[in-house]
Amino acid sequence: MYRGDFIGFLYLVEEKEKNHNKNFFLKLFQKLRPKIKDGIYNNEGNKIGIISKINLKSIEDVQKLIYKINKIKEENTKYLIIENLNLFSREKLNLIENETNLKILNGMKIISYFFPLVLKELYIILNEDLKRKEVLIFCGSKELTEEFILNLSKEVKFITLVGDNKEIIEDISKNILESTGLSIFHSRNIEKILKNYPIIINLNDNTEINENKIRKEAIIFDFSLGKTFKSLKNCEIVEDFIFKIDGLNIKENSHMEYGLPSSLYEYFNKVEIEDLKGLLIKGQVYNPENFINGKIRQIRRL
Repeated sequence: MYRGDFIGFLYLVEEKEKNHNKNFFLKLFQKLRPKIKDGIYNNEGNKIGIISKINLKSIEDVQKLIYKINKIKEENTKYLIIENLNLFSREKLNLIENETNLKILNGMKIISYFFPLVLKELYIILNEDLKRKEVLIFCGSKELTEEFILNLSKEVKFITLVGDNKEIIEDISKNILESTGLSIFHSRNIEKILKNYPIIINLNDNTEINENKIRKEAIIFDFSLGKTFKSLKNCEIVEDFIFKIDGLNIKENSHMEYGLPSSLYEYFNKVEIEDLKGLLIKGQVYNPENFINGKIRQIRRL
């Protein structure tokens, strides 16, 4: 099912600069004009969206991006999907939504739903009992964090929540206890116990963590907007889930050869585990088995 009768979306793909010796005036012209857009169609030939390449990293003024979006979007465009959402602050994203009248999809509902399924599959491959593992979560918004824990509570029994806002932590812990009977542990001095956690989830845009305190074989997920764990040099960090195109009513497109990010998959209102293609790690897509065998088990042998 699509959102309405072929209500459209605009998917902005990050364009990489390939030729650094281009003429200055040509570069300037390319930065100022909207890129040529391509249509995205379903298998019946109906247009369901548009895709455009824009060098997002070259746009310092968000108003220029808003101008381009308003030039590119069509009359029935209702949703905006941005490939590298982490390039923008929440304030800028709110501004883009307000001045383009488009709803930005971030994929978090999809990630929250699939996360316990993915984690369970990873530990089946490891041949270990997930319910005996301790999970550390860096608290994001109250609603998102609570949803994550509610979905995860069926698979794990030991969760520690880290955050600076004591009131939010207490509210989440109370709601989770009443809903599931699961007691949430809260710690403010996390570095002393960081090595206890084989599973780390970051939902917070301002997390600071000492890489040397992390267990070398820990499975780490960074679903924060700004991808704040990107500074961790020696860790393999899962940043997104990637989904198959052939599980959806959408024609193959050269811009989506590696699959769909969670934000674009969210548009299709579909949640099927068979659609999951893999995990996005440093720009590469790994299926769960390759991730465990090629990354986690290899680290454990060191």
